[in-house]
Amino acid sequence: MCYKIDQLLPCAVCGLQINGIKPVSGQYYLQLFILHLNNDHNLSINQYVYKYLNVENKCKCGCGQLAGFYRRGANLLFVNWINGHVKKSTNENFRKSCATMSQRRKGFGNPMRGRKAWNRGISHPNPNKGKTLEEMHGLEVAKEIRKKMSYAGTKRMVPGHLGHKHTEESKHKIRTATMKRYADGKFMRCRSLPHRTVESLLEKNNVGFISEYQLDPYMIDIYIPSIDVYIEVQGDFFHSNPKLYPDGPVSKIQKRNFARDEKKRDFLKSNNYTLIEIWECDILDGSYEKDLLCRLQK
Repeated sequence: MCYKIDQLLPCAVCGLQINGIKPVSGQYYLQLFILHLNNDHNLSINQYVYKYLNVENKCKCGCGQLAGFYRRGANLLFVNWINGHVKKSTNENFRKSCATMSQRRKGFGNPMRGRKAWNRGISHPNPNKGKTLEEMHGLEVAKEIRKKMSYAGTKRMVPGHLGHKHTEESKHKIRTATMKRYADGKFMRCRSLPHRTVESLLEKNNVGFISEYQLDPYMIDIYIPSIDVYIEVQGDFFHSNPKLYPDGPVSKIQKRNFARDEKKRDFLKSNNYTLIEIWECDILDGSYEKDLLCRLQK
């Protein structure tokens, strides 16, 4: 069972609506709502869920205790079992999993089953185990090694990435495979609250659309085939809303997304596609509705 922020609001204590929460860069609305509960009502999110939402999420083992939940991003995910309460006698899937693990431990399907390992009983102690670079190589060499490691670390865009760049052919293959997995439903699609709000407006006005439309090599949030219009729902922080970031993107993830958005815009423009971009703040305060409907009518 999963609870999203729009299912927790309006606040059951004071009636606070979603547009009553002022967004802060990089924070989920769930985090802000939890702060609201703590500061204004002296309540934890656990107390709010169980007292005001009347959720009874009891452990499946039959002990009668509440199994609880945990936060993942902007969602509350409820668990079925209290940690340590899952038993072979109460859970069929757990029983099957234990049986499979037991077989694997015995070596079924293992090519070394019944054969003696050549290195059994032989130990090869590492004389350098637990030593520092200075102890192994001396002060001067260790200093040079650390300098090289530090320089290499600053050049990596992603921790652990070796810096290898894909060819354009490889990029095309990766994009094609990713698009196919989206089309086959192998990727879980989680649309944001602003995205779902725009879809609700289109449904209310009987406008047919396709959500997360595949336009190789890009994925478009919403496509309206009857008038051949594409809509992108942009988050204020992650896509650098120019109203909030007049000097352009600030953080690394904003700069990365900004470059991707520019490429997508250029692609759509060069192919004479009509693109409408809607920003999160305009969606949450409702100011986008009239403008969007007028542009669709044109």
